[in-house]
Amino acid sequence: MTEDAFWEIIEAAKRESDRCDSQGHAARLQNKLQAQTVEEIVSFQGWIEYFIDCAYTAETHGAHILITDGDGSDDGFLYFRTWLVGQGELLYKSAVADPDLLADRLHAATNPIDQTDGELLRYAASRACQAITKLRDWDEGWPLDYDVIDAFVETQKAQAKTSGGQGAWIDDADLPKRFPRLAAKCEDLWSRIPDRPRNRVMEKNPDGSFVVRYRPADVQGSQRT
Repeated sequence: MTEDAFWEIIEAAKRESDRCDSQGHAARLQNKLQAQTVEEIVSFQGWIEYFIDCAYTAETHGAHILITDGDGSDDGFLYFRTWLVGQGELLYKSAVADPDLLADRLHAATNPIDQTDGELLRYAASRACQAITKLRDWDEGWPLDYDVIDAFVETQKAQAKTSGGQGAWIDDADLPKRFPRLAAKCEDLWSRIPDRPRNRVMEKNPDGSFVVRYRPADVQGSQRT
């Protein structure tokens, strides 16, 4: 599969899922992939991993910190970068170059984390392979060999002369200056949500269990984990 063919599939799935949640978006991408050969699906997975890797930059990490209200995790950053790829070539490349543009993509319907979680998109190729081959990833003959996919990613990076992970992480205090529009939009959205991440306080009970509380005190009650 060529790079252009990869983006065509991404764009087609995105067009059909503009009014869908993340699960619906992933389902439409899976449907597109099930129309391809197994070899093309494997190639697709190589391309999506490559572009996820290329988005591993100080700028996108800073954007993710703003979007998660300072509570970003490694997995969350991975799913955020997957979401970026799933938005299509134009937005992906524009946002990687200037994440402040993402301010225009966030809306008030739900919190910024849920709006930018592309975890399920990363599994669309695997599910398409399962549907076509009736195999699972532990079965002999499973086509999605991640050693092969990793080698593909490294080859593409070498040809593009990019390594990802560019630059040291930006200090949290500097993020509003670097990305003023995105910072303002995220603060506006999170300010409407009492149980925003930065309001979370974890307290340990005598029995060793934990209670999560949110400031202002107990607006949403407590949640035992």
